[in-house]
Amino acid sequence: MDDRLFPVTKHYLEHEMQRGVKLSGVKKIRIHDTRHSHVSLLIELGFTPKEIAERLGHENVQTTLNTYDERCVRRDAKGLSGRDEH
Repeated sequence: MDDRLFPVTKHYLEHEMQRGVKLSGVKKIRIHDTRHSHVSLLIELGFTPKEIAERLGHENVQTTLNTYDERCVRRDAKGLSGRDEH
């Protein structure tokens, strides 16, 4: 039985990212940096800090606010309750 959360390995992701970088000419980033990019996108889309914390698997919202700029998370998520449902 395979206990992996995802069906691909980190090595595979790194290989595919390197291939994509070569094909597109964009700047190379680490696999972990995609997590930060994902949070930035969630903030831009108007997700609340609580929703972001849940998505990232943080035990509490304060962890999210401590890890990602609290002012940015709160400012960008404020007043966007009318956003499209995700």
